[in-house]
Amino acid sequence: MEQFAVPKIAVPAGQSYFNAASMATAGSRDICWYYQASSQDNRTSRSGLPHWNGAAWHASSLSAAISNVEAMTQDGHGGMWLTADASIEPGR
Repeated sequence: MEQFAVPKIAVPAGQSYFNAASMATAGSRDICWYYQASSQDNRTSRSGLPHWNGAAWHASSLSAAISNVEAMTQDGHGGMWLTADASIEPGR
């Protein structure tokens, strides 16, 4: 079994909570992981979608409209399918 270190995640100051919500893999050298870190004190939130390529973690970008990723899976062609919540207001 292969082991690797996860990246350090900066959590918001104050009473924080960390949710390592979802992970999808196509093998030990192709892992995507979604996380969310939130602060109850100042109501800030950070999320990320790091990708492990077998040698290092790299940040993947998410649309600013995505407020939460519920589930994800590899598409078999180097991409991802996400089930996500969007924070878009109707009419905008």
